[in-house]
Amino acid sequence: MGGRRRLALGFRSWLPDHRSSDGKVYRRALQAGLELLGQVPNGSDLLRFEVEAYAKAVLLHTQATEHWADLLYRRRSGKGRRPSERRVERAARRVGLASISVKEATARLEELARRHGHGAGPTLDQIRQRYRVPS
Repeated sequence: MGGRRRLALGFRSWLPDHRSSDGKVYRRALQAGLELLGQVPNGSDLLRFEVEAYAKAVLLHTQATEHWADLLYRRRSGKGRRPSERRVERAARRVGLASISVKEATARLEELARRHGHGAGPTLDQIRQRYRVPS
């Protein structure tokens, strides 16, 4: 693996491969966060940090949801050793906690957008639909 270069607009590279499916979700969430802010965070580390935090929260929510769905499928119709009910319940709790993290990160971004006078852009639901980001 080569050196870690920055992504577009100065965002840090933190996934092993940003071309993977997780990387695509992360990029979509970065775009949604930037659009929610209404600007490119030129020189502002705080804005860049909050957009990255939002994108990471969205990625973790997506991964938790996929893991929970996989466990549910294997529990209902899988062959061989099936996941226990407790394991499925823990995965469901993880999805709930991840969704709370996404909501908190969204609220921080919306507050920054209002504070910097960029609240006249598209609504959050329009942005999520455009980039297929889960709510």
